Amino acid sequence: MFKEPLIKRYATMLCVLIVAGCAGTQTGQSTQEPRSLAGPAKLSSNISALLIKAERSDDTKAAVLRIRAAQVSVDNGDVAQAKRILTLITRPFVTPESTIDYFVTRARISLAEESPPRALAFLNDKRLQALPLTQNHQIRIGRLRAEAYRQGRSYVASARERIYFDGLLDLNQRTANHESIFSVLLELPANSLVNHASKALTSDLRGWLSLAAMTKQYHNDPLRQLQELNNWKKIWSHHPAVAQLPASLQMLSRVVKEQPSAIALLLPMQGDLGSFGRAVRDGVLAAHYERGDNGRQKFTSIRIYDTSISDIGDLVNTAVADGAELIIGPLDRDKVSVLSSMKLTVPVVALNRTIGQQENPDLYQFGLAPEDEIIQVADQVRKEGYLKALAIVPEGEWGDRNLAVFRNRWNALGGIMVEEV
Repeated sequence: MFKEPLIKRYATMLCVLIVAGCAGTQTGQSTQEPRSLAGPAKLSSNISALLIKAERSDDTKAAVLRIRAAQVSVDNGDVAQAKRILTLITRPFVTPESTIDYFVTRARISLAEESPPRALAFLNDKRLQALPLTQNHQIRIGRLRAEAYRQGRSYVASARERIYFDGLLDLNQRTANHESIFSVLLELPANSLVNHASKALTSDLRGWLSLAAMTKQYHNDPLRQLQELNNWKKIWSHHPAVAQLPASLQMLSRVVKEQPSAIALLLPMQGDLGSFGRAVRDGVLAAHYERGDNGRQKFTSIRIYDTSISDIGDLVNTAVADGAELIIGPLDRDKVSVLSSMKLTVPVVALNRTIGQQENPDLYQFGLAPEDEIIQVADQVRKEGYLKALAIVPEGEWGDRNLAVFRNRWNALGGIMVEEV
C-alpha cells in the first residue's frame, strides 16, 4: 500500500499530465522570452513527454526535465500548470543550471501573477547570487529584475537594472532596451527626475535621468524640446543614448518641421455641452498664448467653430477651406461618429469616441470616458494588494453606471465590495 504523501504525489502528477496532454504543444507568445534567454533549447517543448521522461529518470535529470516543463508552461501562458509541475520537484538545486532555471521560472510566475516583491525575493536568493552567471543569464535575470521594479513602480530602480546589462546587448536589443529605459523614467514627474539625477551614482544613469527630465519639462513645446535635446547631446556626447536615441526624440526634428500653422477648434459653445466646450477652448488658448512664438518661423493661428449651431460635416469642410491643417474636436459623441464615416483631408483629434468603435485613419479618438479611469483605478489598487473596497458615488444614472463598471471590474479581479454609498 502506498503511503499518503506518495499517493498525493502521483495524483498531482496525473493531474498535470492530463492538463499537459491538452496544452503540451501550444506556442503562445504572451510571456515568451527570446529563444536565447528562455531556457535550454536542446530539451523538448512537449510538456507531457518531459514529465513522462522525468518519472523514469534519476533525481538530477528529473529536476532538470520538470523545470523545463514548467518553463514551457510559462511560455504558453499557463502559470497554474507551471506551479503544479514545480510542486513535483523535491530537489531543484541539483546543478548550477537547474538552480538558475528554477529561480528564474519562479520569478516569471510571480511577475505573471503581478507579485513583484515575490519575484525579487527569488532573484535575490543567496543560492542564485552565489553562482557564476553567463552573459545570457545576466541579461535574462536583469530583464526580470527590471520588470519587477517596474511593476512595483520603482521606476528609477527598473531603469538602473536595464542600464547595468545594456552593454551586453547586441545593436537591435540595445535599441529596444533604450526605449524601455526611457519609457519607464517618463513615468516620473520632471522635478522628481531632476532630484534623482542630482543623486545618481553613475554617469549613465544621471544622463538618462537628465534626458527624461528635459523631455518632461518641455513636452508641450517641441521646438524648445529640440533645442534642449541638442544641448543635452553636447553635454552628454559620450552617453549611450546619443548613438541610439529613443524613437520619440529621433522624430523631434520632423515634428517641429511639420507643426501646423493653422488649427481649427470644433467645440460646442452653447447648449448642454457649452460649458465643457468653452473650458476646452479657454485651456487651448491659454496654453497657446503662454508659449508665444518662442522664435518660431511661423506663428500658429487658431480659429473656433461652434458645433452647437452648425452641421459637423459642413464645419469640417469650412475649416479646411479656411486653411486648417489640424482640427481639434468635436466633443459630442454623435458628431464624432459622423466624422468617422467621412473622408477627411486633414488630421482630426476628436475629444470623444465613436458610438460603434468605427475607425478612420485620419480620425484620432481622444476619449475622456470615466469608465476607462475607473477600470485603471481598480486594476492598480488590486495590484497593490488591496482586497476590500468602499464605493462612494454621486446619486443618479451617471453614478449608477460608473459604480457598475467598478463593481464588475473589482469582482472580476477577486476583490470584495464592503459597501456602496
